[in-house]
Amino acid sequence: MPENLIPPLLTTKHVAEILRMSEKTVKKNASVNPSSIPKFLKLGASRNSGIRFRLQDVEQFIQDQLDANNI
Repeated sequence: MPENLIPPLLTTKHVAEILRMSEKTVKKNASVNPSSIPKFLKLGASRNSGIRFRLQDVEQFIQDQLDANNI
């Protein structure tokens, strides 16, 4: 399968940098308040499984926030 069919996934660190929040906050919000961060993919079933984000979901989340604030 060609590499360009599946876009790379972003880590919590990448998303935290983009959203200008701490990585700890991103991880906490994934379980406590998932609507406060972009849609994410949980990697595994355990409580401590990692999460990843698609760039397009992060971009859409930011646009939705701008739209909600009439910016």
